[in-house]
Amino acid sequence: MLDVEDQVVGMNIENYSLPSNLRDSDISFAIPSNSLIKIIPSLLSNGCYLHPWLGAAGADVTPDIAKALNLTESMGFLIISVADLSPAKKAGILGGDNTTNINGRDITLGGDIILKVDDVEVNDIQDISRYIENEKKIGDSMVVNVLRNGLMQTINVKLDSNPAFFPPGIDK
Repeated sequence: MLDVEDQVVGMNIENYSLPSNLRDSDISFAIPSNSLIKIIPSLLSNGCYLHPWLGAAGADVTPDIAKALNLTESMGFLIISVADLSPAKKAGILGGDNTTNINGRDITLGGDIILKVDDVEVNDIQDISRYIENEKKIGDSMVVNVLRNGLMQTINVKLDSNPAFFPPGIDK
C-alpha cells in the first residue's frame, strides 16, 4: 500500500467485498509499515514473530471504579489478575483480591493501577498494548509506575513472550 508520494505505508492483508449494490464501499485491511519493519526480519529468520507480553489482565479505571477506589481521577489500568510465569508476576505487579459489584459488573479491586509505562501516561489498556507492540521487543525492560495502596511505586519489568503461544517447532 502506497501513499500519494509513492511511499510504502503498509501491506494489504485482506479485502472484504460488499454486495454489488455497495461496491464503492469495499473494505481492505492492512498492516502498517512500521510494524512490518519489526515483524519481517523475525519471520524471515525464525518463521514466526513472537510479540512482547506483560501478562496482566484488568480493567480500565472508569469513573465508577475510581469512585469505588476513592480516586480523584479516572485514569490508568487496574490490574485484576497476573498470569503465572509472566513478566508482570516476576516483577511483582499485583492483581486484585477483593471482588465487588460496580453497576452490575463484578470487578476485582485491590490490585496495582498502572499509571505510566516508561514515562508514557496510561489512560487505558490500549495505551499499554500500543506502547508495548510499537516500541518494545522481547527482552526489553520497561519502567512501570503503579499506584499501590495509595502510594506510587516504580517497578522494572523485563518483557518476554507468552509461553502459551509458541508455534510448533519453536523452542523458548
